[in-house]
Amino acid sequence: MKGFQLKTGALASAVAHDSHNVIAVGSSNADMCQAISRLRETNGGLVVVSRNNIVKELRLPIVGSMTDLAVEEVAKKAEDLSEATAETGCTLADPFKKCRSWRFVLCQN
Repeated sequence: MKGFQLKTGALASAVAHDSHNVIAVGSSNADMCQAISRLRETNGGLVVVSRNNIVKELRLPIVGSMTDLAVEEVAKKAEDLSEATAETGCTLADPFKKCRSWRFVLCQN
């Protein structure tokens, strides 16, 4: 994927419309694997990882894309995620929105 410009870390999302597959982008395979593993542990959501550490996350355990948290708590976690993605060097205003909009494409030989 292009346009994220991460200098460190990774981000992953279990919210991907149409396909509902996990999407991860990152500067290293280790951080991407850590991010994907964390989504599996939490049954879905959004996560930012840096140097193999969970930096921020929004758990979405209800079918991998919903939560029962209060809207104020979700808003705070979303703001924290935005700050954490900026710290990775990502220049997109809302990188998780870009992840959500990507569709699963079947490639044929």
